Amino acid sequence: MSREDIIALNPETREVLKIGSTIKIKANAAAENKQTARTTNNNGKQPEVTKSGQVTQQTKETQTYIEHKVRRRETLYSISQLYDVTVEEILKANPSANNGLIVKSTLRIPEGKKVEKVQTITEKAFEEKPAASVIVEQVTDNNKQVKTKKKHIKIAVLMPFELEATVRDAGMDRFIEFYQGVLIAADSLSNDELKIEIATYDIGKTQSQLTKTLAIASLKEVDIIFGPAYSSQIPALATYTKLHKIKLVVPFSPTVPEIETNEYLYQVITPQSDLHTTVATEFGKVFSNKLVYFLQPRKDNLQDKKEFVNQLKVAFNQNKVSYRTGFLGDFSASRLDSIANSTNKELVLIVPSTNLVVVTQLSNMTQAVQSSNIRIFSFSEWHQLQIQDLYRLPHYTYTNHHIDFKNQKVHAFFTSMRNEYGIAGVQSVPNYALLGHDLAAYFVDLLHNYGNNFEDHLKDSNNGLLQMNLRFEKVSPTGGYQNKGIFLQAYDQQGITPLR
Repeated sequence: MSREDIIALNPETREVLKIGSTIKIKANAAAENKQTARTTNNNGKQPEVTKSGQVTQQTKETQTYIEHKVRRRETLYSISQLYDVTVEEILKANPSANNGLIVKSTLRIPEGKKVEKVQTITEKAFEEKPAASVIVEQVTDNNKQVKTKKKHIKIAVLMPFELEATVRDAGMDRFIEFYQGVLIAADSLSNDELKIEIATYDIGKTQSQLTKTLAIASLKEVDIIFGPAYSSQIPALATYTKLHKIKLVVPFSPTVPEIETNEYLYQVITPQSDLHTTVATEFGKVFSNKLVYFLQPRKDNLQDKKEFVNQLKVAFNQNKVSYRTGFLGDFSASRLDSIANSTNKELVLIVPSTNLVVVTQLSNMTQAVQSSNIRIFSFSEWHQLQIQDLYRLPHYTYTNHHIDFKNQKVHAFFTSMRNEYGIAGVQSVPNYALLGHDLAAYFVDLLHNYGNNFEDHLKDSNNGLLQMNLRFEKVSPTGGYQNKGIFLQAYDQQGITPLR
């Protein structure tokens, strides 16, 4: 019975099979499966398959199987595509699957060329690598301490370039730009004393494509890996790099659970909630001579930044910052003007919410403000609300990226992008090419000056960065590192002014 026949009888199964549901099967389907099974399994004698997928006994007709454990959201079709077999072949080997797939149950997959290849790839990917020789140069500083200079650095970039795809997602160009930024940084750092070797791997968007790459023997010899782009591929790559003791830098994903238990992981984009302490500490210093008013909505469920505000208050108390608390609805433009005119301090308004209605209320109120001594503290999420005239008053804010377009090094970088790759101007902020440049420059500097065990020097390498402020901090005794680097900014109609 074909997949099309099953769908014809059960249209709801086209996209997914629901656990516990019942589907219709032609009455003669089981008989057909049994007849086929007898033919392919040498008179009904089935080969023995181990849990690891190894075949311990083969029939004369050499039909062997590999086991597959069913995961959530998998369908017969998705499994057939993974192993390059048909739905019919899976059903013939697993008659019970005619009644639906059960999560964590085991399917016997007829072993063909792709199955053999996937199995071999998986085994090779997690073989222990031999100890690699490291070329270092001993350097003595003024304090007569001996340092080691790593003279040969190997980088791997694992991204979904999809250059050979028939229909290519235009968004993939961002990852090519990231790689180009890595190349520009490497070119600027390479010299007679430092050789930088960069390998690229197109890992697509699926686990099977990544698994093939992890089987490449030379990948075990690299010093650092940049990637992947998609969070679904992080667990397997994190396991691989931990096994082979390779630094893994995750450039884009703000969600990396493995960071808690993998000391080789470096998370570049840290979740906003994990930055609260850093932001509160820094603004506690910036606002030491300000008067701050917390204007909160009356409904507690609209205060999604309440935890952050609590940390701000702790920092304000430590730095003796003057602040008051009130309800947003109790204030008006005239009242704010009166407060601002009665103090010699700048008045800063903080509304602990990213709710559209609440922020719009703030925006409408401040349109009538006359004082030039009032600023608003804004959250990065406010940009997505697209509220007209919200930024008429000057603002304080923070971000994890900043480009100084007046910087000559930034200008030189984009000149290189234009000359080398034909890309003119600035495409986006944040810029993927600049991100690739900064990460390569930062980690190459660490590897070159301190070798592979550079963890004690993470704050010593921040020169030459064009967009990022990289400040990696360890998340737990056995975990990896999160980037806590931020830019504090003040901006008005004249532009952006960096604060710290």
